[in-house]
Amino acid sequence: MEKAGFDIANVKIKFAAKFPEHPLTKILLSEPNVLTKDEFIAKTQTWLAFFNGDEEDGKN
Repeated sequence: MEKAGFDIANVKIKFAAKFPEHPLTKILLSEPNVLTKDEFIAKTQTWLAFFNGDEEDGKN
C-alpha cells in the first residue's frame, strides 16, 4: 500500500496567520504536517464542523 499523503504545513501556516486567536488554530498546529488520505478526509470533516460551529454561537 502506498503511504503518500497530504502535506498540510502550508494550510496550517496560512490558517494561523489569518485566525491567530481561533481555537481551531491550536488544533491544526498540533496535527502532523503530512496526513494520509483517510486521515485528511476524517480530520477535514471535524475541522469544518468545529470552524462552522464557532460561528453559530452555540445555536443548532
